[in-house]
Amino acid sequence: MGLDHTQDGPETTEAMTTLLFLDFDGVLHPLWAPAPFNDWQLEVTLGPTPYPGPFFLHASGLATVLSPFLGHLEIVISSTWGKDRTLDELRRLLPAPVAARVVDAVHHHLPPATKTRSRWEEISWYLQNIRPHQGSRWLALDDDDSGWPAAMRLQLVHCERDLGDTGTRTRLEAALVERHRP
Repeated sequence: MGLDHTQDGPETTEAMTTLLFLDFDGVLHPLWAPAPFNDWQLEVTLGPTPYPGPFFLHASGLATVLSPFLGHLEIVISSTWGKDRTLDELRRLLPAPVAARVVDAVHHHLPPATKTRSRWEEISWYLQNIRPHQGSRWLALDDDDSGWPAAMRLQLVHCERDLGDTGTRTRLEAALVERHRP
């Protein structure tokens, strides 16, 4: 199911393809459950509650946004869901057109770490060690913007809520259009 990454000239497959690093939690579904009875003070007192599901609520919306770009897009799962799942298991979580473009998962390559890495550190390591010829033709769709250097923020579509937010979908589409201009 992998895509061809042969390098037979300056215009390599990697150079013509945009790589999308895709997070799941906080992107394809909420990260936190809404405060009970919309009582935000209760949430401040007790802390946020992890989202219990249903998961992947916005996967079909992702497929809709990505549809015009799928022919020039490869997807690498950057979610922690990739830690204990095979690539086929990860693909089965997504709509078929999106799943067909999933080529890898960051967590399948990361070396063991003694401390928790930020998402930026994980993606940066992946780009340096697994896709060193990718250049700047990549984008990350993630709710975690911690640790991103200012110079790299243009590569991040930050989900302030999740992909159910029209502003996030609009920013993702604009970023993809920008990367696919001749």
